[in-house]
Amino acid sequence: MDKSKGTIVFLPLSKANFLEMMPIAKAFKAAGHFQPIFCLDSKRAGLTDLTCAEGMDAVTPDGFPRTSSPVKAVTEDDLVVPSSTAKSKTFDLLPRFFRSLRGMQVECTRVRKLLRRFPDVRLIVVTGDRNIGIETALIAEGNRKGIPSLIVPFAMSFPEAAAEPRLRIGRFKEKFGVHTLPRKLVRRCFPSWVRVHKGTPLFFHPVWTALAAKCLEIMPEKPWIIGGGAAKIMAAESEAIKRDLIEQGMAPQKLVVTGKPGLDAIAEQLKSVSCAEKRKALGIPEHAKVILCSVPQLAEHDLLPWDRHKQEMEFLFTTMTKTGAYVILSLHPKSDRVIYQPLADAAGAHINDERIYQLLPVCDLFVATYSSIVAQAIALQKPSIVVDFYELEYPLYAAAPGVTVLRNREKFLPALQQLLTDAAVYQKHVDAQKLHGNEWALLDGRNTERVVHLAEQLIGERT
Repeated sequence: MDKSKGTIVFLPLSKANFLEMMPIAKAFKAAGHFQPIFCLDSKRAGLTDLTCAEGMDAVTPDGFPRTSSPVKAVTEDDLVVPSSTAKSKTFDLLPRFFRSLRGMQVECTRVRKLLRRFPDVRLIVVTGDRNIGIETALIAEGNRKGIPSLIVPFAMSFPEAAAEPRLRIGRFKEKFGVHTLPRKLVRRCFPSWVRVHKGTPLFFHPVWTALAAKCLEIMPEKPWIIGGGAAKIMAAESEAIKRDLIEQGMAPQKLVVTGKPGLDAIAEQLKSVSCAEKRKALGIPEHAKVILCSVPQLAEHDLLPWDRHKQEMEFLFTTMTKTGAYVILSLHPKSDRVIYQPLADAAGAHINDERIYQLLPVCDLFVATYSSIVAQAIALQKPSIVVDFYELEYPLYAAAPGVTVLRNREKFLPALQQLLTDAAVYQKHVDAQKLHGNEWALLDGRNTERVVHLAEQLIGERT
């Protein structure tokens, strides 16, 4: 077998997924042994230009060259026939189960076409194996053909964060509830599909979707765990995340600690650019304290309505600037700057479009909700405040070193001021992080190398 002609399929389901996958794809491309391609459905068509800019191919889920504009075709990305047709009107009358079944059959057909058009695929790279549709269909078809799939590090995942928005949406019973006899019977047959959150049992997927996926053999066994599906191996960001996933019920043999490839940018920056130089480039006054805030996505994640979310962000931004610190706001790739810019301007905070990895080294204090970036802040010995004024009450970071979890608004400003002005308290947080930082994130600059090595091992086992 000529390995130089082998193909590796990357399947990002968001821009954030894409950005974490790109260092791995670039490493494979540079080595020249395998050709990386990005499989982009219509929702991710906007990533086509970024893919091509790196000299890589973007394809549709059925293997055709991807254009930057979504292709409106049933055989490509639409799950249903356009509503103007008589067939669609009949289709809409069918029970949800059959509608889901039909949509998933389309997905399964697509991935079979993809793998027929690229018969030399050696590996499938994903960021999870529980999202029913193109992700689980591609993994399942790969397994049938003996093609391994690798979950690469993306973000920390814990069941509470998945359950809370399901509980808060207006029609949660209709979509995720276990309140009728048929749903209770499904729960009895498949107990791992349901989690009890704050006293309420919830399905991870709508029950009709889960049953349709089960019929097509693309339903993850443990959907509440990010690696609870049929992928071969999961690369974990750290020992702390590995321990947490095992506690959630994931098989230990499926986990290998590699570190997150995107974090190699931090290691590179620490080697090549001093914090003083970076601060100067950002326009930060020489002796100013710096607060970096990963702006919460409470509305984007359906945890709060938009009007309440904006009020909460106004409070957050204003309170941080009251300390006199230079406040940098980092938005998630999914967030719309147009929404947040007026709030930032009113508070005197500064939105920065660089990836947050490049900003972490220059801050004195990190503020977020239950963001996975807190793990990297711990590794960088940056004392952190996790704000939870929203009744989320997740257990994550409850005992994390150098991290304060706040659920009382009145304590936010005093906590900020103490960490920024009391050197002894600040150093106590730093010392705790220094002892345990490597357990939370690896910053040695070799994460991409370890993921690539793991991927090559999987490919080698197959060949």
